[in-house]
Amino acid sequence: MIKLVFPDWFLAPDVIIDFFSFVVLFLFAVISLKYYQLSKNKRFLYLGFAFLLVGIGELAKIIMNLGLYFNIATTYRLGRAIIESNIIKSVD
Repeated sequence: MIKLVFPDWFLAPDVIIDFFSFVVLFLFAVISLKYYQLSKNKRFLYLGFAFLLVGIGELAKIIMNLGLYFNIATTYRLGRAIIESNIIKSVD
């Protein structure tokens, strides 16, 4: 089994901080899109979509980190099946 190189006590606060970042990014996107509706300035529309895309990326990162940080049985079984079926040659 591969041991990750960060302390175990840091796992939960890291996920909480990432989730807070997602919430802030989502709120910025909502505010930018609402301001676009008021001003009809396209820059705020683009800004809102940019914050939304970065927020979606942050949410994907949170989901992937949950699978990496915590021993989720499904993730372990899926990884084991990929290695045993020789889809990939090495875990490195």
